[in-house]
Amino acid sequence: MSRKAQKTIVMTLGRGLLVRNFLRTSFISHLLSKVNIHLVILTPGFNDRGFLKEFSHPRITFLDLPTPPQRRADQWMNRIQAAMVFTETTQIKLKRRIYRQKAVWLIYGIRWLCANTLGRLRSVRRFLSWLETKVLHNAYYDEIVKTHRPDLVFITSLMNLPDNDMARAARQHRVPIVGMCKSWDNLLKDIPIRIRPDTLVVWNAMMERQAITTQLLDKRTIIKTGIPQFDNYFTGEYTVKRNTFLASMGARKHTKIICFASAGSLATSDQRIITLLLEMIRSGKLGYDCILIIRPHFCYPQSIVWYDAFKDNPDVILQTTKNSSTLFPDAWDPKQDDIKLLSQTMQHADVFITSPSTLVLDRACFNKPIINVGFNAIEDRPTVFSMMSYYGTGYYREVLDYNATWFAADEKQLCEAIRTYLDNPDLHSEQRLHMCSDFCYKQDGKSAERIAKVLLERLR
Repeated sequence: MSRKAQKTIVMTLGRGLLVRNFLRTSFISHLLSKVNIHLVILTPGFNDRGFLKEFSHPRITFLDLPTPPQRRADQWMNRIQAAMVFTETTQIKLKRRIYRQKAVWLIYGIRWLCANTLGRLRSVRRFLSWLETKVLHNAYYDEIVKTHRPDLVFITSLMNLPDNDMARAARQHRVPIVGMCKSWDNLLKDIPIRIRPDTLVVWNAMMERQAITTQLLDKRTIIKTGIPQFDNYFTGEYTVKRNTFLASMGARKHTKIICFASAGSLATSDQRIITLLLEMIRSGKLGYDCILIIRPHFCYPQSIVWYDAFKDNPDVILQTTKNSSTLFPDAWDPKQDDIKLLSQTMQHADVFITSPSTLVLDRACFNKPIINVGFNAIEDRPTVFSMMSYYGTGYYREVLDYNATWFAADEKQLCEAIRTYLDNPDLHSEQRLHMCSDFCYKQDGKSAERIAKVLLERLR
């Protein structure tokens, strides 16, 4: 096929979770259904034998996505751009620094002032984005554009530094950019979208609103598609009968399943919460024969050792993963067995317990009870250093506003919430359905397909 007839898309995949979202969904098959598409994927897995064996395709080229060293000009531009936003996440991070160093109050004040004056002006944001393309250059990404001459660049994580460098090179060569954020909290993080895309793909109306109000993007450039990694929930791809799932876990028949999911390295109260849950199970306080599934946060492998003390407990099933990875910065490459296990756990757990986590959205897709742990079980730990502080972020307040989760403010309320949900799993069903509908945009299993269609339409 001639170069003129062929259309080339350069795409970034810098995280294992993004590999799951795009390469392990229907996205690729829909994108490459057009025979004239050539896809260049930039990823840390570009030369890994197992990765290439799984994803190789005649019309896909894999290249590295390196994180370049930060030069002084990069560091200053990063600081200037960061000063344009001041979100709840900014406050949390700065207050942690203030706790140790009071002088950081000055930085707090300067950032608040900049964000609420210059940062509110769309013209300033556009100017900084333009300025970055003029003063910062990266030879590696510049060469990719010159060599492959893409018709479109798809940035799957606009806030990541190497993705930003690729976006900047695309802008410098006037290549159209379609961008996404890798998760629901990114648009309210303490850094802005530095290189503003021509088209921004978001999950839902909430993220669309955040892109407009916090990132100052034009609504006409934003397209809602849904959440690609949730497609299998709505197609029922991994649906199994309850007894089959229990047997696969080695659990007793007719037992109730309580699932506790860690939120990661900041969730230092997890061991204590798990101990409380096991005391409730053993004492019979819950009124049912129960088993506890523990899901460590696989993106924080250093914290998985916290749960070793429970792995031989007969009332515990520890869902560890075989798919940890040194290829990606998030240390995890979730393959089909991980995806299947999560889907079936969300489907069959009678009660799901976690801290502020996107997993509440996974769970809402199955309209099953959700409990948020709303207390710090380590009493001498300041709230600003615990997961409790994230309940105050804008993105998680949106969740709490639906009243679709039971916010347990202490141990007594946690026990009450579990007992009540075991007795009446339909409690808060309407609220969960409402939250799922709003966050998932469309529940038809076609979100990955819609994202592919956005790219194909932009190529025209």
